[in-house]
Amino acid sequence: ALLRVGTRETVGLPYDQLRGIAERADLLINISGMLTDEALVSPIPTRVYLDIDPAFNQLWHAVQGIDMRFGAHTHFVTIGQAIGDPDCPVPTCGLTWLKTVQPVVLAHWPLAQAVTHDGLTTIANWRGYGAIDHQGVRYGQKAHSLRPFASLPTLTDEKFILALAIHSGETKDLAWLASNGWRLLDPARVAHTPSSYQQFIQGSKAEFGLAKSGYVASRCGWFSDRSL
Repeated sequence: ALLRVGTRETVGLPYDQLRGIAERADLLINISGMLTDEALVSPIPTRVYLDIDPAFNQLWHAVQGIDMRFGAHTHFVTIGQAIGDPDCPVPTCGLTWLKTVQPVVLAHWPLAQAVTHDGLTTIANWRGYGAIDHQGVRYGQKAHSLRPFASLPTLTDEKFILALAIHSGETKDLAWLASNGWRLLDPARVAHTPSSYQQFIQGSKAEFGLAKSGYVASRCGWFSDRSL
């Protein structure tokens, strides 16, 4: 079911049926704490907070004082393989983080038979949200990671094709992307559904893997499920 935020309006199972399921459930896996409805969360005895945006979820809570709803959960799991390690500066927020890898079911990703995008591709938001500054370190976005690679397409005959969600007002960045030979596609057109997302990846010659600068700066151990 899909639950409209702040309401009892659903698509799929009706709300009362969801409440009945919650009252019988043993385990809730709450992705980044996005399910906040108390009637659906609190009856379940084991409530797992699954962190899929490591470093940012912890920094928003510890540095920016944003309630990331950790308190509503009993266990904490992260895809950041280094969260809590001595070399990782990300605050643990006083929690013990269990580590898990991103789930990739290879049976759903058969070998592609042909290349339809003759180049190195990725799918990304230029800026998903704002950067975080903490103790002299900036934890930024894809924009901050890609800029040092600006001239890359000029150094090889390979094509670089970005399915990039970037605002039309980013005129300076759009201009230098174009002048350096980056080819931009609209992700809302080529990767707007699960099937089209998969087809875009499978039809690409190769993946141009690039982590958000926040993942790099935090040394949190994040790795892209798309790259996998």
